[in-house]
Amino acid sequence: MENSAHNDILQITNFANLVTGAAFVIDLENKPIYSNSEFDKKFKIANHIELLDKVKILNDNVYNQVNVTINIRNYKCYKIGFIVNKKSYYL
Repeated sequence: MENSAHNDILQITNFANLVTGAAFVIDLENKPIYSNSEFDKKFKIANHIELLDKVKILNDNVYNQVNVTINIRNYKCYKIGFIVNKKSYYL
């Protein structure tokens, strides 16, 4: 099971790294699980623990949009849903 989850994360990170702008991945519980290098540079994220501390999902009522606080600023982000091995994630 752990190996399967690791493979899922590899597929997700590969996809997120193809995005040219700042992007991060959240799971179905709206927990950030990965950020691409553009996001890390823009928001000065050094590691996964900092991502969890700096990104807060405020509102997820709109299908393709989510309100997010990063550090102390609020942003409207566009969501793209995708499935890896029958498990849903959002970029």
